[in-house]
Amino acid sequence: MTHRERETVVVTNSGGSGGWVAVVIVALLLAVGGYLYMSGTFGGRNVNVNVEAPAATAPAEPAAPAAPEPAAPAPAAPAPTPQ
Repeated sequence: MTHRERETVVVTNSGGSGGWVAVVIVALLLAVGGYLYMSGTFGGRNVNVNVEAPAATAPAEPAAPAAPEPAAPAPAAPAPTPQ
């Protein structure tokens, strides 16, 4: 039998881009689905918001000022001092 020498060859492959394509497609599908979900496309519900403000009223009239108190009488003339 003859002995044959064999060489080991290591091939380095960076891989394909198929995985990244799949990730991008899934991300786009999630983004479109999220948009449709948030916009209410899948819910079929009708949200009706009625806001009614209370009727406007005129401000109350300010109270009339109170009548001024009568002034205190002037003090009497001082008594003359004895001299």
